[in-house]
Amino acid sequence: MAVGFWSYAHRDDESARGGVLRLAAAIAEEYDLLTGRTLEMFVDRDGLAWGDNWKERIDAGLAGATFFIPVVTPRYFNRPECRREFVDFSAQARSLGLEEFILPIRYVPVPDLDVDSPDELKATVARTQYVDWSELRLLDESSGEYRRALHELAARLVDIESRMVEVQREAETSPEGDDDLSTLIDRITRLLPDWHEATVDNRTTSAQFWATFEAYRHNRRRTSDLSALIRFGREIQPLNERWLREARTYSARSIELDPLMTSLLRELADYPEGLSLTGPILDAVEDAHDNIVTSVKRTDKGALGMIEFFGRHARLSPTFKTLHSQSTEIDKLANEGNAIVERWATGQSGLRKTKR
Repeated sequence: MAVGFWSYAHRDDESARGGVLRLAAAIAEEYDLLTGRTLEMFVDRDGLAWGDNWKERIDAGLAGATFFIPVVTPRYFNRPECRREFVDFSAQARSLGLEEFILPIRYVPVPDLDVDSPDELKATVARTQYVDWSELRLLDESSGEYRRALHELAARLVDIESRMVEVQREAETSPEGDDDLSTLIDRITRLLPDWHEATVDNRTTSAQFWATFEAYRHNRRRTSDLSALIRFGREIQPLNERWLREARTYSARSIELDPLMTSLLRELADYPEGLSLTGPILDAVEDAHDNIVTSVKRTDKGALGMIEFFGRHARLSPTFKTLHSQSTEIDKLANEGNAIVERWATGQSGLRKTKR
């Protein structure tokens, strides 16, 4: 049986008066009509069947087609839970060569949805052959044009399923290369320096930012001068801009490495002897994770306070409005990159304990 995981921002469905979920149901019905088989569509990320189910199915390869269908909108890219779903599923699918099972639907126009977007998640979606539903959603759902588009979308799922079954069969019958693990290690090793540099730069700029911020908060106790507040905003803005650039790089490089690290951890689970070949990679991840733990303990509450502080003064000047927007994005991207690294660290910790 084929399964679809429908990833969307719940508020979008409310704004579309139920249109997002009606589309999910209509696709499943059209698939059933075309194939005579059921496409079970999971739409509730809070349900017990969501997280564990898709991970089990994607790890099992093609026991049944497992589609991930993100309904992308501006809100989708702002929701941490939506971004996390996309990143996690994408890493698993790409690590197994099953990325065609990811079929984004652009439900409304999304600013900066481009392969060169500084937001790596938007760039990733732009690189896929996503379905543009932004005009179709405005049509009468019973119209011929809408029904034809719905048919074409369901037929595309059927075609993807058929082609990926053939790909899987060829993979199962072809001999495995002796250098699979070494090739994987080589690819990760080439990407690792940029990623590690991003983690170090991000940590350095973060420390400088917090030192500046704390100095202002200390001095504020002695003065309520409005000009001092405005001066502080101007002084800290270059640091904030640099921090945002580094957070984008950190998130992008982590997303880029994620499928490779997922593949590596899977290979090492089957071939523990390979642990001796991957020491530098695993050590770099462990070092980054240790720094994340330390950093989160130090700045987690402070980050929320910083965002609230800039938001409170957003009407004071355009500088604080920009600082608030930038800080919100920094927090989102840093948490995104940290979640990826924490997943790697958890996986490799289990492998190293098993070896001992």
